[in-house]
Amino acid sequence: MSPHPSLLAVAFLPFALLAGCGSNVVAGTGGATSSSSSSGTGVTSSSGTGTTTGTGGSSPLACPTAEPAAGPCAGYPAGLTCTYGTQARVECRDKWVCSAGSWTTTKGICSMSTTCGTAPPTPATDCPMSGAVCSYDSTICICSQCPGGPCMAGPAQWSCAGPPTGASCPAIAPNAGTACTSEGVMCTYGFPCGGSGTLAQCTGGLWVWEALACPA
Repeated sequence: MSPHPSLLAVAFLPFALLAGCGSNVVAGTGGATSSSSSSGTGVTSSSGTGTTTGTGGSSPLACPTAEPAAGPCAGYPAGLTCTYGTQARVECRDKWVCSAGSWTTTKGICSMSTTCGTAPPTPATDCPMSGAVCSYDSTICICSQCPGGPCMAGPAQWSCAGPPTGASCPAIAPNAGTACTSEGVMCTYGFPCGGSGTLAQCTGGLWVWEALACPA
């Protein structure tokens, strides 16, 4: 005797359901706050498990695509730090932190030192104002006795750092938390141990600003 048609339909239902199932993971691209290709959101914290939605989909720990307003940061992990801006000097970018359930901010306010000229100074030449920082497009110059950590004897001198040479490194530091495709790539910008710069690493599909243990 042939099985009843309704019994055949029930028997094949699980296979039909399995055939139609699948998964799709889309990484968010972060947001851009200006016309520069390196603008966008940033995150300097990798703690927590929150997931937010970005322009290109959902991405763990992604920051808002536009600067948040002061208020609740529900849905974001505590300690999440987001940066916004396109300045070569990362300390000039705006920073927002999800702290105690609310967004708090530190606005980046930077200006060129009066010792800065219209063109980058000659490295290893004496400079008159220790601590001065000058930027020229993607080049950062500092006047210091300690550009990389331990201080040298004698007067402060100019040190300049251009964009990283790696093909996968943007010309200026990408905001942490924006999408990247070259897993494990590390790009150094400016002088992370000299007061103006950062080390950006592509980790888990996102740029992360790494904290360095600088020489005393």
